[in-house]
Amino acid sequence: MALALGSRASWHAIAGRMAHFSPLVMAPASRGQVRLRPGHGGDPACVVEYNLLGDPRDAARLSEGLFRIARLLSSPEVSPLVGVPVGASRLANAARFSLRTPANALRAQAIATLLDIVPGLGDRVVGSIGGPGGALADLLADPARLAEFVRANVAPLAHHSGTCRMGSADDPLSVVDRQGRVHGVSGLRIADASVMPSVPRGNTNLPVLMVAERISDLILGRSAPAAAALAGSLI
Repeated sequence: MALALGSRASWHAIAGRMAHFSPLVMAPASRGQVRLRPGHGGDPACVVEYNLLGDPRDAARLSEGLFRIARLLSSPEVSPLVGVPVGASRLANAARFSLRTPANALRAQAIATLLDIVPGLGDRVVGSIGGPGGALADLLADPARLAEFVRANVAPLAHHSGTCRMGSADDPLSVVDRQGRVHGVSGLRIADASVMPSVPRGNTNLPVLMVAERISDLILGRSAPAAAALAGSLI
């Protein structure tokens, strides 16, 4: 698990007075799939199904993450710095301010000034902008509402991987061998995050670079020590 946090929600003055906290599942138990769409016609040839929360353990971990955020925000060190936390996602009611225009900037600044000088106004405004989640404490006190909130607001993190996972030829779930060669197809290799046999617990950019470097070495017939020496000379 990880915690994403930010000191502002968007570009304008209202968002500059709103922090956001989100629990992240970095090693999900749920698994999705990518499959071909036969006779797709003008539709996309592939169907991508994330199957988010397909494993109940992920929903439980996200719910526990919200409890941890509530404990953090209610701690004596943090609580004097924040208003009433609300369960919010995507802030649909704030979309009217999303467009960066002079008119929106003036409107947002006027509202933000009122938030600073009128006691309690900030809690009411943030609660209305936050959508149907309501106060975080009320949400956590109702297991059914909490489960519904998590399921309605879960989103992928763009670390997609494993759709052409590496493995042995007798593994029905594997697509490529240890050199990135597609099982049963000659002359075709894959060298990106799709060959990872398990979902990584962080950003995929650097691991993908190393996967590509390693498979390019194999294509060119370079041994691993030779490739390492070449990398050292480049540095």
